[in-house]
Amino acid sequence: MRARVQGCKRDGAAHSRTPAPSHPCTLTPSNPRTLQLLRIPALLLLLAAGTARAQVDTLQLPFTALTIDDGLAQGMVSSIAQDKYGFLWFATKDGLDRYDGYSFTTFRHDPEDSTTIAGNTVNWLQVDGAQRLWVVTDGGVDLFDPVTERFRHVPLMHPQGPLRTVRQAIADANGDLWACGNGLVVKVTFAKPPVPEEPLPPCTLKWFAGDVSLTLLSDGRLWGTDTAHVLRITPVHGGQDVVDTLQASVGGRALETAGMRFVEDTARGILRGVGHDFIVTIDRATGRFGQAELEIGVGRSISQNGVACDAEGRLWMAGSSGVQRYDPADGQLLPLMPLDPAHAKVLASLKSCFMDHGGTLWLGSSGHGLLKYDPRTARFNKWDDSSIRTLVPTPDGKLLVGRWWELLAEFDPVKRRYARVIKSTKELAMPAAEQAQHQPGDMAVQDAQGIFWVSLNYGNLLRYDPAAGAASRILRPGKVEGKVEDGPMFPLMLGTGHMLWAGGNLALWRFDTRTNAFTPYPWPVPTVNDPYNFAVALHESPDGLVWAGTVKGLMRLDPATGDWRHYMNDPKNPRSLSADIIFSICGDPDDPAGVLWIGTNGGGLDRFDVRTGEVERITTRDGLPNDVVYGVLADGAGRLWMSTNKGIACYGRQHKTFRTFTVNDGLQSNEFNRNAYAKGPDGTLFFGGVNGFNYFDPRKLTADSTAAPILITAI
Repeated sequence: MRARVQGCKRDGAAHSRTPAPSHPCTLTPSNPRTLQLLRIPALLLLLAAGTARAQVDTLQLPFTALTIDDGLAQGMVSSIAQDKYGFLWFATKDGLDRYDGYSFTTFRHDPEDSTTIAGNTVNWLQVDGAQRLWVVTDGGVDLFDPVTERFRHVPLMHPQGPLRTVRQAIADANGDLWACGNGLVVKVTFAKPPVPEEPLPPCTLKWFAGDVSLTLLSDGRLWGTDTAHVLRITPVHGGQDVVDTLQASVGGRALETAGMRFVEDTARGILRGVGHDFIVTIDRATGRFGQAELEIGVGRSISQNGVACDAEGRLWMAGSSGVQRYDPADGQLLPLMPLDPAHAKVLASLKSCFMDHGGTLWLGSSGHGLLKYDPRTARFNKWDDSSIRTLVPTPDGKLLVGRWWELLAEFDPVKRRYARVIKSTKELAMPAAEQAQHQPGDMAVQDAQGIFWVSLNYGNLLRYDPAAGAASRILRPGKVEGKVEDGPMFPLMLGTGHMLWAGGNLALWRFDTRTNAFTPYPWPVPTVNDPYNFAVALHESPDGLVWAGTVKGLMRLDPATGDWRHYMNDPKNPRSLSADIIFSICGDPDDPAGVLWIGTNGGGLDRFDVRTGEVERITTRDGLPNDVVYGVLADGAGRLWMSTNKGIACYGRQHKTFRTFTVNDGLQSNEFNRNAYAKGPDGTLFFGGVNGFNYFDPRKLTADSTAAPILITAI
């Protein structure tokens, strides 16, 4: 037997004002004995010109799917909510799901238990200001009791029978409930606020006719639409509610209110209306429509099944046509596409859109489950490309991208496009013989005067002045002990005093860019180009010493004397280098002349003390995700960032802790490449790998220090 819920008495007293004849309110009494909402004349609207036109583009995002295979009760998710504990609630056609971040708990109707949910088809969810969860099902409206995990049923008994078909139910700031059905609206006024573990308190019902959808704003007002008007309701607990009936128009054009959604940017105090072909700002205080921020062209539409606003003020809109993002900062409406093609069918049939407390976007589909996207992954700006060979910053903030079988490519991270691409020397004004011999480049740098220097094969260096255009030439370093340098001039490093350093088979070469004079510093050991070029990384410390990471260990050159020191791995000495193949060298942020951080091939990260020659080894045992460390860069806060074969790791030197980012955070891949790392003049970090490169501001990647509630959900 179903337990009896304390009945609600119907209030038959009428409280109404005569409406203005020209603007009848669409919410009309459904019965002469029921209460009629207050109606007042519509307010005049401000018409504004200067409407922005959307730019058509697309943005690919890394979504993550959750389906019935992950425990979701059913694939259609029509509404999403989150409570104060952080639990996410999903309305499906086969029960109500609660998600704790790991697993789902499903609440279903049991005909033999009156405390279970009223129906299995869940249509709407709301967590109100008092953190109560209201649930709309095909069986009516329920209030969830978080203590007993039972449901209390709100009896919506109309004079002509119970209200079963309810689309939404919203508890206002007074604690009263507004339930919208097909052609009917009912306001439920409770005698006192409902509390857990007690029956629902007595209540009164007020019935109205009309097809209305409502949105609760932070000021306590309800905004909604019917077939022809915009309604602004000021709820009054135990009294007469005030309804403003507004006509929506901009620039003399009447806006279509059917399906119109209202979304509030609470951080900036902005209310927007989202229609099928427009986004318009609205003055909440006066109800006046301002300038239409966006109007789209014929043949396009804005998704309206669900709208959410993120912390940046951007709108995320989901519908049967997919998901779109509108950014008020640039006026762009971007259709969003999934990186994984398997998610495309989910985006084509969206029912709901929700932004949780942590800023993660959740999208409910009409049969394929859920998609989630963490906008924080966008902090790792990603550029899809071929495998990246080298990355070098330019003085003006651009990036030289070394791609296989290409001479020179200059990427603009602000405009997100290649500003210059030169495939081979054939595109330069050079002698035909040189063009045939030297086509692609191995690495490029740009000096302070804007001159590009490109390493070529056979010991050649290309000088290219883009301002002069035709002024380009190839330089050869010369001989060492009678032998001609014919190895790759790789890698390149701009040093102090107009000097350019380049590796080679015979020597480490210093090149004066003003006089075009080469100075060789012969290597102290026989060179090999196996498995990589002999010289892999170059670094100049503040004291003028030049360090070379090679396939035979770490070498230090004093240019003033020409003296070398050579450091290698000693299997018997745990304080020696952990590996002989050195991929990267980074000066310590606090002691750049006294400490170097060395990225190795297989030995992890080494902290090298210049004064003693001793090493502190840091490996996967200490939290490093992978012992192949391709690139090491320091940020302005003194943290070290390194690219590996298992993502990008951030190392806090003070507490010796790691934080690892992977492809799930927006990386081009978990696998990165040697020589593909760079730090821009503004502190932007770049790392390249097998599928392109990422660039990001490390200041925006600080750890979230917000304390999260800890709940035990199972033992």
